[in-house]
Amino acid sequence: MEAITIKHFKKNIKSCFDKVCADRKPLVVTDISHGDIVILSKAEYNSMEETFYLLKNPRNAARLLQGTEEYKQNK
Repeated sequence: MEAITIKHFKKNIKSCFDKVCADRKPLVVTDISHGDIVILSKAEYNSMEETFYLLKNPRNAARLLQGTEEYKQNK
């Protein structure tokens, strides 16, 4: 995960937003006085929320993990 300073972020906010959306990777913005923040696209956020929702139920999580393992084993 890439990290930049708050100063760099303030100077380059548009290009930072464009990069986050194009690369679909989060960006860490560091700030000594307030702590770090993570910026990610709404599409990535929504994807994470859906994953969390699906894995919240233990039975569903087990089924999904089993399906992933079967896929890896080409079943």
